[in-house]
Amino acid sequence: MKFTYEQKVEIYNRWKYKYESITYLSKEYKSNHENVRHMIYLADRHGIEILRHGKNRYYSKEFKKEAIDRVLIGNENILDVSLDLGIPGLNTLRQWVKNYVNNGYNVIEKKRGRHGKKEKSKDNRRIISGEREITSTEPETYYRERILKKIGRLSNGARKARVEEIATAVTELRHELKCSLEFILETINSNPKLPHITRSTYYYTISKEDKDKKNEELMEEIRNIFNEHKQRYGYRRITLELKRRGHECNHKAVKRLMSKLYLYGKTPRAKYKSYKGDMNGTVKNLLLDKNIDEVKHKTYYDRNFSTTTVNEKWTTDVSEFHIASGKLYFSPI
Repeated sequence: MKFTYEQKVEIYNRWKYKYESITYLSKEYKSNHENVRHMIYLADRHGIEILRHGKNRYYSKEFKKEAIDRVLIGNENILDVSLDLGIPGLNTLRQWVKNYVNNGYNVIEKKRGRHGKKEKSKDNRRIISGEREITSTEPETYYRERILKKIGRLSNGARKARVEEIATAVTELRHELKCSLEFILETINSNPKLPHITRSTYYYTISKEDKDKKNEELMEEIRNIFNEHKQRYGYRRITLELKRRGHECNHKAVKRLMSKLYLYGKTPRAKYKSYKGDMNGTVKNLLLDKNIDEVKHKTYYDRNFSTTTVNEKWTTDVSEFHIASGKLYFSPI
């Protein structure tokens, strides 16, 4: 069901000010739940005016490329990217990604006007049928060196590269070198030192649906709690707050969702630590009297500030100050 601008405003106001749920509104207006939720979240983030002109909005080639790269290379959720960039159509970005892959990893900018639909050029037909061939000016050895170097970086160190990381790197190589998937996989799998990946595994990985799509409402609640507490809460305290609000969730899941949302609590400044060991021996503490309880086998210390003459006991304390030029230390006696 298509909504007029007045209906969109009415739906948003009922959700915003009357606290009516998205499920209830989608049933009442006989519309898809995801469409209503996307429309409400979009207006809540970018303002209600963004819903006025959605169908005829023009998107540049650079804008489309940025959005597609965030989905294919950054592995971000399509709906999250659409909300962040203010794309009104729920399936608009999904269609951009599909056309991008079908056109040999090239963004096809739709021309405006009556003559926008023309025949595809020979270069585009060649790219669609089979990706660009390797010419004499771009030798095969350069492509192989570039592939081996990029994939080899993934397996540096003790940690083994994940399948998702390899698939993302292969997608970037296809976009950068414009060579076939078979050539890239053959180059990777022919080297025993590199992590291998099959064609079916690659397509399964890039087309795998995000498992956190069902946790969008929980992610939104996590973001609200994080901002309400001035970005000071970590995953442990957010887990406790979610349980207090009636959400049953595991702390590991909250930690994973916060990492996906790039939400990290602010840590307090570390305390000053100056102890470097026994440098010149220790001096007896005259302000404490040591008492040993032989029955309970415990040691107690009693404060003793009494003196018999002047300058018999001195006390001091060190305070640390942070200024633009560095740190200063103040030690009164």
